[in-house]
Amino acid sequence: MQINNYIFIKQILNKKNKCKNKCKKVFIYNIKLYISIEMKNNETMKTEIFNNGKPVAVLKPKLVTMQDHFIYQAVSRPNSTYEEYENIKIVTFDNTAKNSEKYPFGLNIWRGRQKFAYVRYVYPNINDLNKRIETEKGYENTRKEYKAKAKKELSEFLPSVKIGDIFYTCWGYDQTNVDFYQVIDRPSNLFVMIQEIGSKMVPNSAGLDSCHVIPIKSCFHENSKPFKKKILNGNRLNMTSYANAYLHKDGETHFTSWGH
Repeated sequence: MQINNYIFIKQILNKKNKCKNKCKKVFIYNIKLYISIEMKNNETMKTEIFNNGKPVAVLKPKLVTMQDHFIYQAVSRPNSTYEEYENIKIVTFDNTAKNSEKYPFGLNIWRGRQKFAYVRYVYPNINDLNKRIETEKGYENTRKEYKAKAKKELSEFLPSVKIGDIFYTCWGYDQTNVDFYQVIDRPSNLFVMIQEIGSKMVPNSAGLDSCHVIPIKSCFHENSKPFKKKILNGNRLNMTSYANAYLHKDGETHFTSWGH
């Protein structure tokens, strides 16, 4: 079994440790496996894994995470393999000891810095396991293409927002709230200064606990204050975790409703 640059340990390095040019050994419970950390000027220079006093692997200088702990547990199983693909880490292992011979093939997959594997399955045959791995790799390829496309669009994006433009938000659960904000300044190409303004009901638009509203330009709320927002792709603003703001078009009305 290969260590694959992973080891189970709670803490191997304290950033506040002021030791210099020292070798620190940390033992792992009752097994004869420990690591040696060579430090210089508070930086990890070299980390080795020892088994029964013999060096078995050299680790990349880094702090061990809880993800490393679970990956080490997985690769410690019989006939395990380890693979990194794009942003995922794939571990396959022999599961016969745990689930007899009905599901002999085990699979764990982590994405990014996830603590727990998001794929934790066992399979009756190797074909099903390989099919799942290829599916996950396909998802990663799609994510990579999407990120590259979004990055390209962002680099080519030129905001067309100007002073005097109005943004609106629409949000709510059991009611529909509409707020309006007017652009009062453009401190830079990608940022705007906005301030909340009032609105009025569109004549003859009233319904059952609802109506359509339009903004009143330059009618700033008495207690509102200007604030800065970044213009995102598509000329939108991220206002809160539950609402984005979009450009209001001349003549456009917005539906709002309220509860009892």
